[in-house]
This record gives sequence, C-alpha cells and structure tokens, in this order.
Amino acid sequence: TLMRPGELRTLRWREVRLDDRLILLTKFKAQKRRRDQARLRAIPLDQPAARLLANMRGRAGSPHPDALVFKGKTGKGWTSNALRCRMRTARKKAGLDMSGEERVVCYTMRHTGATAATKRGIRDRMLAEIMGHTTTRTTARYQHLDAASMVEALDQSRKPKGK
Repeated sequence: TLMRPGELRTLRWREVRLDDRLILLTKFKAQKRRRDQARLRAIPLDQPAARLLANMRGRAGSPHPDALVFKGKTGKGWTSNALRCRMRTARKKAGLDMSGEERVVCYTMRHTGATAATKRGIRDRMLAEIMGHTTTRTTARYQHLDAASMVEALDQSRKPKGK
C-alpha cells in the first residue's frame, strides 16, 4: 500500500473503502505542514491488497467502523514492536533472514513499492501523493532504479507512439 508502518498500526475499518479500493486517512504525518491543507490522504489499493483486506473483514464478521484493522490476539492494536516481530516472521518465511545481509524491514517495503511504481510509469508527483510526501524530493529517496531499468526507459522513450 506504500503506507507508513505507523499508519498501518492505527488503521481503522472506517478508513478502508473496499468498493473504491482506497484507504482514506484522516490523520497522517505532515498533515499540518501541507500547503494544500489536505484533510484526507487517499491511498489506492492494488487488487491483492484489496482482496486481503476484504478477506480480513469477512473473517472479522462486521467489524465496528472504529475497530482497528490490525490487532493482536487480545484485541489491542499492534505496537511498534509487534509490527517488527511480524516482519521478522515474514522474513523467515520468505527466506530473507540471512545473517550479514541487509535486513528487510517495513520501510524496505515502501522503498520497494516506490521503485516498482516508478518502473511501471507512475509519475513522481502522483507517487509523492500516494506515499504522503509533500515534495517529490522526499519521494526520490525511495526510488532505487538500476541500470537495466534506465536503459529500458530510454528505449521506451524512443519508440514511435501508437505502435
């Protein structure tokens, strides 16, 4: 979703709009600093994320709109440490928990998502909006393009349109 880990931990069902495939946050980082005074932050959901949330909602029955989406066995929301533990478990299941290697953490997923979105042609300004950044300069720190991607982009720019 390109959401920040803290946004995931505090996500409530009232903010999830599955029919529109959107998450609409009413409280988000840098909200007060934004020049446009945005009251909502719209985060689009790809189909797999929307399906996952729909399945979670179905398993929860009809959750109260103010209920947290991600909570532990006790019904309380995830703490920062709980999210780190979930990532550790996911790393192990994916075979990414190798010693001496760079660890995959929640913010790694934001970097990977931003890079993938850029490779798919999402423009910097749109990506900044999705990620909740006020400037594309901040977004640029999340985009990590390799040489092969740059060559491919150059080749695509030289192809005649409509063919």
